[in-house]
Amino acid sequence: MDHNLRGKVAIITGASSGIGRAIAMTFAGCGARVVLIARNQQRLNEVKEAIEAKGGEAFAFQVDLGQPQEIEDVFAKIRSQAGDADILVNNAGVGSLGKTVVETTAEDYQRIFDVNVRAIFLIIPQVLPAMIKAREGTIINIGSISGKAGKANQALYCASKFALVGLTESLLEEVKAHNIRVSLICPDVVHTESNGKAKSSRGNLENYIHPGDIAQAALLCVSDTQTATIKEIVVRTRRPI
Repeated sequence: MDHNLRGKVAIITGASSGIGRAIAMTFAGCGARVVLIARNQQRLNEVKEAIEAKGGEAFAFQVDLGQPQEIEDVFAKIRSQAGDADILVNNAGVGSLGKTVVETTAEDYQRIFDVNVRAIFLIIPQVLPAMIKAREGTIINIGSISGKAGKANQALYCASKFALVGLTESLLEEVKAHNIRVSLICPDVVHTESNGKAKSSRGNLENYIHPGDIAQAALLCVSDTQTATIKEIVVRTRRPI
């Protein structure tokens, strides 16, 4: 498959660390002009500098995806500075709270669904009209294995990821006629900073999935297939945790 992304504009949310950073570095290495979105400006700048040090091109935008007006404003800036998106990766998300249903509050619900579901609903219309006009484009949503089966003490997080599965499948059906690809990647536990902090209670961290492996799955979704869309990739750990 052709992994040449030269000339493509790839927007990646949650790009300051973990899976988002790995995807940004991988896509930039294949020639994409990468647009980095996250809340932490310092870390965004670090990723941008790492890409540029390897000869790539990157733009960094600090955004709170829980704020609808910030989403609208930043995408206007992106279109002005980087151009229309060829690739969108919705990776940013709020993790599990580790609470029972009884312990979960309305504020918890608002925070998780604002980022994990509502933000994606608001972001997609920012890029889709240009993709439809160009009759090409790829949207990748980073879900979770928790969107495939419920887990105790993670009801709210699982619910948000189940919602993302439905959104992705419906969007795929909507845009088929426009030659646009929509893919869902559902990783098992990934070796991220937040999981690292919880190492003592989460088993052998070395056997967690590396973010670079998820980046390779994303690269497969944007590969130059003429007649196929990779609808869903479920990524499981190879060794026991």
